[in-house]
Amino acid sequence: MNSNDDSENVSAAPIATRLTSEAKLCKYCQKSMPLKATKCVECDSWQNWRGALNFSVPILSLLLALATVVFSSGREFYNSVFYSPKTYLLLSKLDINNSRDTWAPGDLNVVIVNNEDEDIVVNSGLECNAENIEKRNGILLFRLVRFYADPNADPGSARVEPSSFIIKANTQEAAKFSDVYWEGDVKAVIPSSTTGVQITCRLNYFFGGKQFVMRREDTPFIWVPPLPDPFDKSS
Repeated sequence: MNSNDDSENVSAAPIATRLTSEAKLCKYCQKSMPLKATKCVECDSWQNWRGALNFSVPILSLLLALATVVFSSGREFYNSVFYSPKTYLLLSKLDINNSRDTWAPGDLNVVIVNNEDEDIVVNSGLECNAENIEKRNGILLFRLVRFYADPNADPGSARVEPSSFIIKANTQEAAKFSDVYWEGDVKAVIPSSTTGVQITCRLNYFFGGKQFVMRREDTPFIWVPPLPDPFDKSS
């Protein structure tokens, strides 16, 4: 009796070993499957590199939606990280009103350069400060706005201040800004010699749905009209 049992166990051992060596467990459901099979018939999962792509439909939809958002906002991301402005503000001449004891800043002539491939919307307000870099005797702060004459208005009517204006893509435009208010001693900062006066101006503009600032630091020509000779009776 015992000899028969021993013979059955001996004969069954090679069969179990053979089955184990010819089968493997699925990586996902742990069910037995052929050793060379690349896809489980129980859970329909790939056993090779394609198994890493076994995403459910909701997860795949979420990934596709995320990719869409990333690509659609690619320009905004590029502008926020790598954008280098292609706009420039050039200061050409500042007029000074010296017809009274308290001098005042007058018109400031500038050139706005837009080398972008799209139009920019420029704010009509220009903020500046002036400093006499030779005497260091104070800083003059002043704000200017761009005015224009309404073509439909009567001649001689008051000028209109727009809130903004457009500079076309890849163009430049000359603009004149007039003073609105100022703080400081104009005569002390900008003497009649007008030498060594550094002016820094900031102009806001919008491009691609975002606000930027054009900043220019320069020593432009400053025009201070000669005062009339009080002893000249020719007039």
